[in-house]
Amino acid sequence: MIQDDSHFIVSVQRCGLCSQAFVSVFTEYVDWVASRDAQYRTVLPITDAEADDLMAGRLSPHRVGALGHGRRHLQSDWPSEADEPSVYWDSGAFEVREGY
Repeated sequence: MIQDDSHFIVSVQRCGLCSQAFVSVFTEYVDWVASRDAQYRTVLPITDAEADDLMAGRLSPHRVGALGHGRRHLQSDWPSEADEPSVYWDSGAFEVREGY
């Protein structure tokens, strides 16, 4: 686990079949009024060197969005007003922000 806060989790995981490394970024925003917390998750394939840099602290979890440049990533968006998440493939750099 790279970052493990209640509303911001960043981890490196590996595929059990092919050993491909992935970085998973989870962000949650608490809805104090309606209790419908918005949740967002991005899963991006990364190289072994990038995984090592993340695990060793040489790459900040806040900078992993820049690794998305030229790559596809799986995105799950569940805003407060939605009844279910939207899961889709996206590409390019993405913003990494801590939740609250």
